[in-house]
Amino acid sequence: MRDPVRIWDAALGELRLGMSQANYESYLAGTSATEFEDDELTVAVSNPLVRETLEQRFRQHILRALYDVVLAAQAAAIERTRPGARFIEPHDAAVRVLAQGMIDHGLVAGSLDKVVSVRAVEGLAGELRTGSFVLVPGARHEVLMERDKLREQYWAAFDAFVPGS
Repeated sequence: MRDPVRIWDAALGELRLGMSQANYESYLAGTSATEFEDDELTVAVSNPLVRETLEQRFRQHILRALYDVVLAAQAAAIERTRPGARFIEPHDAAVRVLAQGMIDHGLVAGSLDKVVSVRAVEGLAGELRTGSFVLVPGARHEVLMERDKLREQYWAAFDAFVPGS
């Protein structure tokens, strides 16, 4: 498992559980992984103060969260490594552990059937000339497959966005 984004997103889930919401929002919410090389994860931060705070105050918490995430993914991969197993099975097992952790901690929306990063969708919506991002709290599937209450929220947001609808 060498994908820096998946590793960092899963670690953020662990970190979110272990600190106050204010600290998480102030120091970690705007971070992103940029590189994972030679067992070193590079994380982009918004400013030097955030970097200094993360290095001095939260370093041990971050290292522990990364360790736990990678260890769980590794254990899942090892469990699937056996005679007769398809070559891709260990990798798939590790990815499923990381993805489920991100879902459980609210870092991505979806289920293991279809995981979509909320941050990635927000980023995409922000790049559209005529688009916006609307999160429907509680939605876990493609919106047209959701319960009536959630579909109504979606269509209300759609009607507010599209003139004349």
